[in-house]
Amino acid sequence: MRKVIFVGSAPFSGSTLLAMIVGNDARGFTCGEAQNFLLPTKKFHPTLVCGCGDRECGLWQQLRKSGPEKLYETVFRTYPQTDFIVDSSKNPFWIHAQSKFLKKIGIETRNILIWKSPLEIAHSFQKRGRYQQWERSWVNYHRLYFSIIRDWRAIRYKDLASDNGKLGEVCKYLEIPYFPKKDHYWEKIHHVIGGNYSAKIHLHHEGSPDFAYAIKQDRSLTGENIRAKLRTIYYEPVNDPVLSVQVDQRVRNSKHIQPLTGLLEVYDLNQEAISGREWPTVGFSPLSVGLRKIKQKVKVILGTFRYGSWRRGRIPVRSSLQIKG
Repeated sequence: MRKVIFVGSAPFSGSTLLAMIVGNDARGFTCGEAQNFLLPTKKFHPTLVCGCGDRECGLWQQLRKSGPEKLYETVFRTYPQTDFIVDSSKNPFWIHAQSKFLKKIGIETRNILIWKSPLEIAHSFQKRGRYQQWERSWVNYHRLYFSIIRDWRAIRYKDLASDNGKLGEVCKYLEIPYFPKKDHYWEKIHHVIGGNYSAKIHLHHEGSPDFAYAIKQDRSLTGENIRAKLRTIYYEPVNDPVLSVQVDQRVRNSKHIQPLTGLLEVYDLNQEAISGREWPTVGFSPLSVGLRKIKQKVKVILGTFRYGSWRRGRIPVRSSLQIKG
C-alpha cells in the first residue's frame, strides 16, 4: 500500500537528514520541505532548487503546477515504482491537513518526530548566530505538534546518528525495508527541495556548484570540517561549559522544557507501543491553536500574493489551511 511519511522537527533538529535516509530506497522518494516551495511565505522559498543537482530538472515546476492537493499523487504517477514518499515540511498544520486529505483518497500516512535535547538544539542555533531564538522555537514547535498530531513516535538525533540499530527501529515502525548502508543516502539521487544545507551537502561532490552554494548558505560549514566528515553520519557531543550553564538555567526557569523533554522520551521508539493513554496537557489550548492557524493562513495568503502563484492565475492555499478540528 502506498504511503506518505511525515517527518516533524523543530528547526535544525535533523529532519532533512532523517528524511533522506528514510527515502534512500529504490521504492522511496524524498520530497523535502515541499510546503515552503508550493506555498511560499518567504522571498527565497520560490527560488529553492532541486537537490538532484541537475539545473535543468523541471520536476518541482511540474509539482508546483499540480498544486499541494495533487503533490503526492503527481509524484506517484511520475515515479510509478515509488511505494512511499517522505515529506519533511515539518509544519504541523500542513501535516495535519495533508494527512486528512490522504486518508480520504486511501493513502496511508505515518508520523515520526526527530528531536535534539535543549543543550544540543541551543548549540545548533548558536552555530548559526541565532542562540537567543532556540528556546522559544523549540518549545513552541513541540507544543504545537503535540496539540495537533496524533499517532506519532520520536527518535532522538543523537541516537540516529550514533546507533545504527536505531535506524532499523525507525524502518520497522514506518513499515519500510531496512538494509545495510541504508544510511548512505548520498548514493541515491534525491529530488529534495529545501531543507538543511549541512545534510544536503553530502549529495554533491566537492567543487560542484551545489557544494559551494551549500557552504555559502550555512555559516556553520567550512571547507575543512566538511572534507573530514563528507558522506559520513556522525554525532559530536556539545563540549561548551559556558553554554551548558546557560541552557541549564533556562531549563530550570522554564515550565515547559522538562515536561516536553519527558514526553519526547516517553514516545521514543525504544518504548513499548503507546495506546489508550490520556493525551498529555503540554500542548496549546484550542483557542491558541486556532489563533496560530489563522496566523499561518494569513502568512500563506500574503506569501502567495507576494511570491507565489496568484501571478500565474492559481491560488494553491486550500489543502494546508482547511483544518476542521
